[in-house]
Amino acid sequence: MDIHEFNEAIESIDRDLTSKSIRVPSRAFEAFRILASGYAGPMACSDGERQRWGAYEGPNLYKQICEWYKARYADRFYDSNDVGRVPLMIRRQVYILRIPEAFGTVGVSITDVLSWIEGITDAMRTSLSNQELASIWDRFRDGYALTYELNDATMVAVGRKDLCPPELALFEKALRDLEIGVRCLSHPLDPNGACFHAQQHAEKMLKVFLLYKRVCSEEAIRKYNHDMVRLLRKCEEADTEFCSLTSDICLLKNVRMDVRYNAPQVSTEAAVETYWAALRVGGFCATRQSGLPRRRMHDRH
Repeated sequence: MDIHEFNEAIESIDRDLTSKSIRVPSRAFEAFRILASGYAGPMACSDGERQRWGAYEGPNLYKQICEWYKARYADRFYDSNDVGRVPLMIRRQVYILRIPEAFGTVGVSITDVLSWIEGITDAMRTSLSNQELASIWDRFRDGYALTYELNDATMVAVGRKDLCPPELALFEKALRDLEIGVRCLSHPLDPNGACFHAQQHAEKMLKVFLLYKRVCSEEAIRKYNHDMVRLLRKCEEADTEFCSLTSDICLLKNVRMDVRYNAPQVSTEAAVETYWAALRVGGFCATRQSGLPRRRMHDRH
């Protein structure tokens, strides 16, 4: 490959990734996967090792792709390099924890995790007990695994040919509900809104699974309305492992559809737990949709 072939290819790939709504910060990695199909070596190396590859091979190709994206999109290439955000409680106050975008083996420390908590002060960080730090680490570990399960399913969906438009549309709406739900737990706080969007995320993810497995038609899905228990039972008919979601569904089924307007104010603690219940449902459904194994975080470093 020479510079002319590279420029022609990357332009075409970027147009395709744009049409599929792939975020700008994620496109360099996706473009590399396309241009270096079958490549199994490293994506980065020291300057002294670069001579092992041609100008448009291996780490040199990835560097060329990144440079192209920096020149094309400037600061947008660096914007929001996070896969998602999750809520956590620290001393009865809700904080939002960013889940960073990462490739390969992830090794992080509790210091890293604390730096990804939005709005936490240095004074609060240094005052945290070992028990509080362990609780924060557990939330990060679980949030990382579940968020990446949804991200994996998104990446798989981009290249699939067996997903129908209704499934894709419902999946995209489910992801938006999750994002809106965590925004409701930022300032200004809206716990009721967070509960509504959490329930909607879980409901839509169950329905996406039923549509993808051809267990139900789009018309039949509508008859389930918002009955989370019936949806779960239907999913269990196709995959008995869905029974593991029973406790989370029992929590989510109690969210009223008028919770945003007429219900009493939900406590922040209850809203955070409702969000996590939905995230667990979403992550599980995502792996059943993508066909990939469940994710697990590496041990703390």
